[in-house]
Amino acid sequence: MNKWLYFGIGVVVGVIVCLVLIFTTGTNIKTDTVLDDTFKTKDNPEYFEQPQETLDIKEFEVFQVLENGDALANQSGDDAFSGLATFYLPRQEGNAYYDNKVITVPKDKVVKVVGTFHYKNRLDLDTTVPVVKIMDKR
Repeated sequence: MNKWLYFGIGVVVGVIVCLVLIFTTGTNIKTDTVLDDTFKTKDNPEYFEQPQETLDIKEFEVFQVLENGDALANQSGDDAFSGLATFYLPRQEGNAYYDNKVITVPKDKVVKVVGTFHYKNRLDLDTTVPVVKIMDKR
């Protein structure tokens, strides 16, 4: 009988310890990389003199719109790399960004890297992402 009592107490204590650990780490660690409300950028985006490489991206999905109207977006679509890379999309005339907006690159256009954007994410990590623009093929 003593063995079962000790076993039961051990199980209860183990469950309590697990719950406490889950609660404390779950509330202290922010697992996403979205900018928080007080994010600080090092500078505005830094633009290159000439557009750089052309990226083979057909679709973006916006996951956060910044105060100035620019957006952070992930590559979306059906390929294996969807959602893995983050990009900075400067706002364009007549085009408003909003969360979860899907932006499809027209067939007669390409995506080019035109600069870089630096910020600290919610995990307080310095992050640099490419600034991209949808441009005419040349």
